[in-house]
Amino acid sequence: MRKQFKRPAWQYILLLGSLTSTLALALFIDAAQAQSESDQQYRLNIDVYSGIVPAGESNSEALLIQLAALEKGTGVAPAQLGNVVHIDHAADNAFDVAGAGETNGYKVAVRGRAIKQPDGRLKISFSELGVAPASSGAPELLLAPGERRLWRLPDIATTASATLETVVLVSAPTK
Repeated sequence: MRKQFKRPAWQYILLLGSLTSTLALALFIDAAQAQSESDQQYRLNIDVYSGIVPAGESNSEALLIQLAALEKGTGVAPAQLGNVVHIDHAADNAFDVAGAGETNGYKVAVRGRAIKQPDGRLKISFSELGVAPASSGAPELLLAPGERRLWRLPDIATTASATLETVVLVSAPTK
């Protein structure tokens, strides 16, 4: 015959109470961590790289590999693409971004508005992005802290043997 042990009810109540308080504490810590992550300080960087590329190299594997490394943050822009616009702004609640530059006689512009969302991401609405006149009506972007995005804008044929290549790197580095 087996011997059964019975615990007093107060021990079960004590165990249940300690489990409940541990679970509540874990949920509180998780919520506080999520709140601090959304409130963390970061910046908005927008870099426009543009330059003349021989027509046959516009979609070359070497150029595409360099652009992928630039997007990941493990490489620099290709040598033929100069940094024509650089914008660096603290990621405040709402702010305008604007910058302009010139490459090989072409004007390059960036204009937009950034608004910090409740989750901490930035919503960037561009009104101008790239080489005019093809720069109007540019897209919107949601960018989280620490994220990087690279956009390749449409090539512009400058001559029969060359194109103007323009890429935009948008990043939100954390401090």
